[in-house]
Amino acid sequence: MFSYVTHYVTAPERTPVTAEKKAQTLEAIRDAGIVSGEKFSITDIPLISFTTLVDPKLDLKDFAGRIRFGNNNNLNSGQYYPFHCDMVRLSIIKSGPQKIGSILVGDNVYLASTTIVSYERVRIGDNVVFGPMVTIMDCDGHSLDREKGDTLDGLVIRPVEIMDNAWIAMGAVILKGVTIGRNSVVGINSVVTKSVPDNCVAAGNPAVIVKKLK
Repeated sequence: MFSYVTHYVTAPERTPVTAEKKAQTLEAIRDAGIVSGEKFSITDIPLISFTTLVDPKLDLKDFAGRIRFGNNNNLNSGQYYPFHCDMVRLSIIKSGPQKIGSILVGDNVYLASTTIVSYERVRIGDNVVFGPMVTIMDCDGHSLDREKGDTLDGLVIRPVEIMDNAWIAMGAVILKGVTIGRNSVVGINSVVTKSVPDNCVAAGNPAVIVKKLK
């Protein structure tokens, strides 16, 4: 079984968020070594955490720079949203001495109650639009082989990439090893298990190409 040690960089509150609390949260994000460019903002408080599966104690220095944002990004964890919503959740996992996840976000990206869990790398390009309640994972977090159980040897980890100008609709789930191509669209509540080429619409569970754009 895994032995989890987790550090919470930020802790959401369900009470009204003051300007002072937002400022404190942004300071905590910077202090944790999370890199953000110009015009980085939050709506309410996201849940950002670092977890090690291999150390008896968590060393924050291992996680410095593992989350990076470009310019003009917003993390919307707002409770008052027209659709189902929740907090933005960003989780970095250390699963070996040199195996630490990363979340790399380009410019002009809007995360609306988006969940990202990274054991290796989740990369998001520029001008990517997320509907609410999207989940992105570069690892299932457990083995599918019951004989191996919840062991590090049983983990299958493959990076995820979402290319420039993609649009990921509400409730979509993007799983390990997937690339979403430039200008492509993922439909509502789709489960994406295979890569989507550029300029396509993918939908369904499992998602398939239903339309080509241009």
